[in-house]
Amino acid sequence: MFDLTPDQRDALHAAILSQNPAIGPDGTLNWEQLDGAILISHDHYLYQHKVSRSPLRLGYKYLSPQTLARAFHLDTLDSGWMTGHILRTGSTSAGDWAVLWIPRQKHCLTIAGAGPDGTDLTLTVPLPALVWVGRNQDYWLWAVSKPQFDPKAQALKPPLPNVYGHNGKICWGANLPPVATAQTLPQAWHTFITSPFSGHEVHGKSGQYPSNVIRQLKAVAGRRTSPINDLQPLRSYPNTIDSLFTQALDL
Repeated sequence: MFDLTPDQRDALHAAILSQNPAIGPDGTLNWEQLDGAILISHDHYLYQHKVSRSPLRLGYKYLSPQTLARAFHLDTLDSGWMTGHILRTGSTSAGDWAVLWIPRQKHCLTIAGAGPDGTDLTLTVPLPALVWVGRNQDYWLWAVSKPQFDPKAQALKPPLPNVYGHNGKICWGANLPPVATAQTLPQAWHTFITSPFSGHEVHGKSGQYPSNVIRQLKAVAGRRTSPINDLQPLRSYPNTIDSLFTQALDL
């Protein structure tokens, strides 16, 4: 905030009146021209809006500083890296985002048309630890070689179809994921991992089977752990989870 001299205030008021007839000569609001206004008093913010035109009826809603900052893109909210399943949360002008840690474990996968005579194939396979990132309805998935999370770890391609090999972004097909928040991220992951996979984006994700990672998934089905040495780097040059996260969300 800054202070204006009386002459500056008068000049600013005259400029406003000349450009915006929604403000009357005495500073009152002209609701014939307005749909809403934000009233500010110290650190309190009140949204005043028109509910009906005739007769004129107004509604009111208190706004938090965080809501106002997001509405005007005044701030970037970021928790920084944390411990636990939710690794990081935040918000930018592009929307809310969050990061979920998925430990090494077995998953039941369905692969459309990969079974005998073109039937769907169901496999229980071990997968490496994974980092699941969501912003709005865009999602990314990256694998890491170690069982504990480290933002400086190299980002690897998850050994799964339907994940773009150059950046780890998810190809949802006909599925519609929820808008990403810390609360909805597990639901989005469940939707992705339990939906049938296709033969899309299967190349370059396995050292043993570079042309089709589905062959690798068949080979490791029933095993206790995923072969970490078979994972492929996400790009030809080193990329850490931290740097890739910053690139993906444009932070």
